[in-house]
This record gives sequence, structure tokens and C-alpha cells, in this order.
Amino acid sequence: MSRRGENLIPFHFKAGNRASVGHGRPVGSRSKLQELTLKFLSADFLEHGEETIRRVREKTPHVCLASIVSLLPKQAQKLESPFAELDDDELQRLEDYLTALRAGTIKQIDAVAEAC
Repeated sequence: MSRRGENLIPFHFKAGNRASVGHGRPVGSRSKLQELTLKFLSADFLEHGEETIRRVREKTPHVCLASIVSLLPKQAQKLESPFAELDDDELQRLEDYLTALRAGTIKQIDAVAEAC
């Protein structure tokens, strides 16, 4: 009995195959758009970057934080939760504290936004 898909092996794409219509995507075409975009972003950032970051941080801190997190490398290893040793009561007190802290932060942000 043959393995699944074994009968398709003769039809697999072979490196250097020029028989396909249009011969595929030209070398480097995907990277051209990326390079051009990065060039324009870099130029704009050099001119306006510091001021833009400051405005975003002040007006929409969640967007600023999300942007920073998106730049961080992804974790390749599983990390133990720093809360693994806490019991339910300790976790509840921590959650209550964070809720109160978040409410205070939101009030401060709203007050700053109203002042602008």
C-alpha cells in the first residue's frame, strides 16, 4: 500500500522550473514595496517621530503601549506565571487594587483630555 500523496511526487514543483506561465514573481518584487515603505516611514519619523510619539502617548496611551508591545520579540518559551504562588484571596486583592488604579488613571486621562 502506498503512502498518501505518493502518486503526486512526479508533479511536485522543481527548483529552477521555467515552464510555468510568467515564470513566477520577479526576484525582489515583494521586497521593493517593503523597502519603499520603510524609506518613507523612516524619513517621516526623522522629521516628526519624537513629537508624534509624545502626542500619541499623551492622547491615546493604549495605542502607544500596543505599538511598543508589537515591536517586542515574541516569547519562544513558556513562562511560569508570576501569580502562580498566590492564593485566591491574594489574587482578589490584587485585582481590586488594579481595578482602583485603572479607574484613577482613566479619570486622569479624561481630565487631561477635557483640558485640551
